[in-house]
Amino acid sequence: MNWPYSAAKVHELVQAAKCPAPDQPITFAAQGEHGRELSLMLDLVDGGLYHLRLIVAAGRSDSTETYEAALLLNNRRIRGVGFSKVARKKYFKTHIAKGWHENVLDYLLPTTDDGHNRHDPLPDFTATDLQDFLRKVCARWNIQVDFDQDLW
Repeated sequence: MNWPYSAAKVHELVQAAKCPAPDQPITFAAQGEHGRELSLMLDLVDGGLYHLRLIVAAGRSDSTETYEAALLLNNRRIRGVGFSKVARKKYFKTHIAKGWHENVLDYLLPTTDDGHNRHDPLPDFTATDLQDFLRKVCARWNIQVDFDQDLW
């Protein structure tokens, strides 16, 4: 599959103001006994048409270390935020730092290139609960969500 978006264009889309598409419930759905998930189609505030979706999931809603977020463009992840309990190495150098990180994907690079799926550390990122995690991910990716409503 050809990927039509340069890294600069993807960065531009991540930085652009986005909001949930109309008539979508902005609530976390139960996933299994302890998990939660939110999936939202997004529109650019300026009206540009792109197939953007935000997914926020928690394996255990009471454990921040299980929280993950993904921003998808044309059903392919372009950004992600997640937590790693331990640092992971690849070819004797740290590939994923311990703690929170942001995945930055560039599908124009070969999968063997370190820049294809970078894991940039987020040393100042913390989450107190799932709603706080959602709020911080939305701020990071410029997604405007009404946090005054009940998300459960």
